[in-house]
Amino acid sequence: MQEYSSELFRSSLKNNNIVAFDVGAKNGIFKLGKLEQHIKFYGFEPNEIEFQRLKKRGNVEYFPFALGETNGIRDLYLTNHSSFSSFLKLDEFNFKKHFGLMKDFPKWKEDMSVKEIIPVKVKSLDSIFKEIAIPHIDFLKLDTQGTELEILRGGKNLLSGNKISMIYAEFSFIKSYKNQNSFSEMEIYLNQFGYECIDCRFYPDYIESQYSKLTDKNIYDKARFSVGGDAIFIIDIEKQKMDRMSLFKLGLLASQLGYLSIASYMFKRCNMKDYEILSLLKEFNGREFSGKQILRNSCPPYLYRLLKNIRK
Repeated sequence: MQEYSSELFRSSLKNNNIVAFDVGAKNGIFKLGKLEQHIKFYGFEPNEIEFQRLKKRGNVEYFPFALGETNGIRDLYLTNHSSFSSFLKLDEFNFKKHFGLMKDFPKWKEDMSVKEIIPVKVKSLDSIFKEIAIPHIDFLKLDTQGTELEILRGGKNLLSGNKISMIYAEFSFIKSYKNQNSFSEMEIYLNQFGYECIDCRFYPDYIESQYSKLTDKNIYDKARFSVGGDAIFIIDIEKQKMDRMSLFKLGLLASQLGYLSIASYMFKRCNMKDYEILSLLKEFNGREFSGKQILRNSCPPYLYRLLKNIRK
């Protein structure tokens, strides 16, 4: 059964790879498991130093510029910890108001402090889509520290033309950067183009207090990780038209990310037979995890953090 299902999607994608955009690819391309060998990746990293560190792979094409609402040159604020670098400045007042009494706040603030400002090239999603000359974006991942909505606004033509199937975007309910977009703003914007949010993946708890309540008299906020995460939007096929191949690819992406009900619905809309659908769902339902992934998914956050510290 597994060999049959593997051959089913491999043969279907033989001459029609999934197209994935990874915007903010500092740590390398987003992992999509069993589908990766059938994906053409386009990565975007404007920081020259980080760009040079990215591993070159046959199915990945990297671009040394950022995406934004319009084309041009823009100042990028490089922070002490490169993951926090952004086109936006830290909103120190709001950041301290919400997180000032969390134990790791001083470290966070230091990591988010700007060490250098560099000008970088920016292009809109609509313009780079024309330059690459591709028919469709199946998967769009956005992780740009608060400018995700700006990038989506720069892809207005793509969104209105049903040219993007799935959007995997970082979001926050609390604005740590000045002029940062919130989840609600992003959802409202995408709703008007016929996209629906199918899930929010909240961040693991990395900030569990590392002190003994019996000996430490300091007062700290309780750790919480529901402030932000990654939101997943898909095009609402009841409202928007999609061709059969795009529907099939969307079903595969949903399967890989664990959304089997949605995947099954997409496959049915492709007029696939029940045994073919079941075969594909079993293929992805049995996906392999590393020991670390299993531990993280099965342990409460505080226990995972404790085990991680013991290992160190």
